[in-house]
Amino acid sequence: MQENLRKQKEINMKLRKEIRQRIGEGLDDLTFEELRGLEQDLDGSIKVVRDRKLRNLQETHTHLVREFEARGEDPYYEADYESLLGMPNGGGHLLPYRLQPSQPNLQDGDGYGSYNLRLG
Repeated sequence: MQENLRKQKEINMKLRKEIRQRIGEGLDDLTFEELRGLEQDLDGSIKVVRDRKLRNLQETHTHLVREFEARGEDPYYEADYESLLGMPNGGGHLLPYRLQPSQPNLQDGDGYGSYNLRLG
């Protein structure tokens, strides 16, 4: 029983050390080879996460396409977005407006007068 407890504590300490290293702590004492191994482990982990994410996105896309097809709709139909937004006349009822600047444009030279300033 004591031996099993000691082994579990040893495994726990190794895992804690690995976690600290993966978040960037305790790297000062590592050799170049250990750092290289850690880098390869992190690259492998990133690949696993990206593969999982891609697979999840593909499954979601497939599921959504099947839902559209079950309703008899074309999943790749390019809709008239103006009518979907409630603008049946192409948005003609929207009034154009123009913003007035709250400060003069100093690049025009008219704002505060030109004081004959030059670069270099």
